[in-house]
Amino acid sequence: MAEARFPWRALAGWCAVALAAWCLYLAVGSVPVPFGDLLRTLFHAGSGRDAGLETIVWQIRMPRALYCVGAGTLLAYVGTVFQALFRNPLSEPYVIGVASGAAVGGTTAVLVALDSGLGRVGFSALGAVLSLGFVLAISKGRRSLDVQTLLIGGVVAGSLLSGWTTLNLVLAGQDSGKVLWWLLGSTTPMFWDRALVLAAVAVVGFLLLYRTSRALNAMAVDEFVAGTQGVQTQRLKLTALVVGAVATGVVVGTVGMVGFVGLVAPHIARRMVGNDVRVVMPVSAAIGCSLLLCADLLAQRLKPGYELPLGAVTAVLGAPVLLWLLRSKGRTALPS
Repeated sequence: MAEARFPWRALAGWCAVALAAWCLYLAVGSVPVPFGDLLRTLFHAGSGRDAGLETIVWQIRMPRALYCVGAGTLLAYVGTVFQALFRNPLSEPYVIGVASGAAVGGTTAVLVALDSGLGRVGFSALGAVLSLGFVLAISKGRRSLDVQTLLIGGVVAGSLLSGWTTLNLVLAGQDSGKVLWWLLGSTTPMFWDRALVLAAVAVVGFLLLYRTSRALNAMAVDEFVAGTQGVQTQRLKLTALVVGAVATGVVVGTVGMVGFVGLVAPHIARRMVGNDVRVVMPVSAAIGCSLLLCADLLAQRLKPGYELPLGAVTAVLGAPVLLWLLRSKGRTALPS
């Protein structure tokens, strides 16, 4: 594949959009924060000038903003990688059933009273990895992993594990409402430790997957062609699947099921900058971050005094956008 000039202008533009969305997220709320006061609070934290304002910005809104930044970034670039790996523009981070495994892990943590702190996040990540192992076990044949068989195995695993999650919800009893609210997507309650873990996983996962981006370009065209170019296709699949599973598990454990971000953001990025995974990954990450910040702000403010499920908001907003992108004649398809 020919070397493409990196579209720094597009990346800088979306980073500026993400920064603006982040500032708006911190400023808007039941207690509005003027932009000047917001800057003073951000750059002079701990000065004691306005303890109430510092609490609102740093203890309430900042962790939620980091939830959105980390989750949106992770879902977007994992979606980009999966769409290239499976050569399917409708693939997303949840496509192989790892989200259902993460949901089982998270609900199990609630049942055994280990969902405080990082317990739910850890159980969700473990559940995602175990569900990936199950999909690999039922999909492997002739010492190789076929991507189409992986997709079918993901559907089977997702259905099975969704039923398991339902059983956990029933067994949760009085906590079922809280668990269901988390599964529908929510950035509350907010905790700094979870936000920092999510941010760390977002950075490490991006670095690991970006190293495979050149090989993914070849894989997106054809697996046989990738093999002739020296790509170790089986190792590439395992690396992308394991990193994607862990990342998705951490997202589900932190903010629940948030759909369409990992599906729509890569399409928007490809429409703007082409199909090169090396380019699409960072641009889609900035887009995903922006989308989730705006979606969560809408979830908080659309109905005063009541917070809507984040997953429902992203679905309502993302579905029409995805349909328009798929029907348009732009560069939304993977290379063929």
